[in-house]
Amino acid sequence: MVRYVLAITFAIFALNNMANAQTDPSSKEEPTKDTLASTVYSLRPIELREGVDADDFEAFVKDEFANAFGKPTHGVRAIIIKGDRGTAKGEYKLVVVFDSKEVRDKYFPIEDGDAAKSLREDATPVQIATVQKLATFVHVGEYTDFVPIGE
Repeated sequence: MVRYVLAITFAIFALNNMANAQTDPSSKEEPTKDTLASTVYSLRPIELREGVDADDFEAFVKDEFANAFGKPTHGVRAIIIKGDRGTAKGEYKLVVVFDSKEVRDKYFPIEDGDAAKSLREDATPVQIATVQKLATFVHVGEYTDFVPIGE
């Protein structure tokens, strides 16, 4: 359980702390198709634990979770979404958006493997505490990473 919570913490942290990666303003090179990387969308289904009130969970997401992970940094952002219509209406998903496969691979170099040491070292105490609290509200399912076709 602790290992799983830490993996989630690091995944969310990665989203949050990668979006602010800076580029060298003196660089005059335009990106080419070969250097552009596809965005990676990592989706994880989440289900409320038995006895958890949905309103309490959503209040936590809007406040604490959004404060810890709402702003993209170092090429990563994490959000929690809820199905509004259709077959998944009312279901929740954790969505981690990586700017590129390279960003994703920097923090998660091996499929189904542990987070890289650099991610574990960079997570803030607030982010760790927020993910630990998230785990008291929900069970997080297995991930699938998606990339756009044709990019």
